[in-house]
Amino acid sequence: MMRVWRLFLLGEALSNLGTGLGYAALGLLLAQSGDAFLVAFLGAMGYIAQPISLFMGVLVDRFEARWLILAGKLFEAAFWLALAFLSWSSLSALATAFLVILVHDLASHALNADLTRLKRRALVGESARFQNARLLGYFLGALTGPALVIISASWPFLLAACMGMLATGLFRKWPRVPLRHTHKPFRFRSVLGGVYYVFTSPSLRPVLLVSLLIAFTFSLGRSLRPLVGLTLGTPEALLGVFLATATLGGLGGNSLATRLSVATGFWTGLALAVSGDLSLAVSRFPLALLFAILGETGYALASAYLRALRQWLLPSNLLGRGRAAIALLLSIGGLLGAITAGWIGKQNPLLAPAASGALLLISASWLWLLYNPRRMQRLADTVSRSPQNNFPE
Repeated sequence: MMRVWRLFLLGEALSNLGTGLGYAALGLLLAQSGDAFLVAFLGAMGYIAQPISLFMGVLVDRFEARWLILAGKLFEAAFWLALAFLSWSSLSALATAFLVILVHDLASHALNADLTRLKRRALVGESARFQNARLLGYFLGALTGPALVIISASWPFLLAACMGMLATGLFRKWPRVPLRHTHKPFRFRSVLGGVYYVFTSPSLRPVLLVSLLIAFTFSLGRSLRPLVGLTLGTPEALLGVFLATATLGGLGGNSLATRLSVATGFWTGLALAVSGDLSLAVSRFPLALLFAILGETGYALASAYLRALRQWLLPSNLLGRGRAAIALLLSIGGLLGAITAGWIGKQNPLLAPAASGALLLISASWLWLLYNPRRMQRLADTVSRSPQNNFPE
């Protein structure tokens, strides 16, 4: 069983390798056209797709996740293949990229819903491993894609399609988890079921508020990362190394999440995030690399436990819609953080990580009252062992 599970991790890494290849290459091709609006629109597509993901959540709650995972990865490969061979234009490329985001989100929501059903008690560790697979795959794809464009514009998309097909093959043995509520008719209010539960659940609301704070401060401290790196004295030739600290810290934080208890890991993550961001704002290159990794590790570590808590607290028949609704809210928090960073960083980009660390530090007393280590561990132990009940629709 462990060997099969490693194949799933490899499949997720290959799938995200293809996504990174395709998006990095597409970003470069659009940048070469000189149209800043198209490049910005490509970057904003993730936010635009979030409301549509609410409909994807209905599919996750109505159909077996195995088929949705396979369909999502296969369609993503087909879209990249179309981009490699069909006549290329900026608008058709953006439309294809948007479809890729939708099917990629569908497979991701389905996979995470089934992880909650299959690995409920080990959800933190398993979710962190899949997150690491995604991070590593996307990072390698983003590094490789622009270099392949220099050889041929179609090569990155062709290779992305191959990665998607390989991933589909590796996920063929994903276990089937029959759903007991697939007979429910589709109504428009079904789409909003996850949003309604997220806003009205007394147990989920506090976790969501903490998650929104983390999403806001994370985006606030990282939206100006290239400018922060240059301001700290990073040579332009080594700016890529500074930006790579996001992936290195993410890998480190998710790896730590598999070894620490929920309460210990969450508060350790917050301490690392605060110290990393505040120290980064007053450091210089190359010491800034260490503090950047420290902050990224802290955010990844704290987020791993919040992600598991949110999944544990969702009813069985709302795993797809609930996760999509939460993703939409967190993306709004991240967008507000990015706007705030742009506003306060006009004079000095280092104000962004300083404000991020300071806000998290100021919020620590409120967080302690809400989820001190003993209370958080008790909550995690209770919800991870309790069966998931259905929410009446």
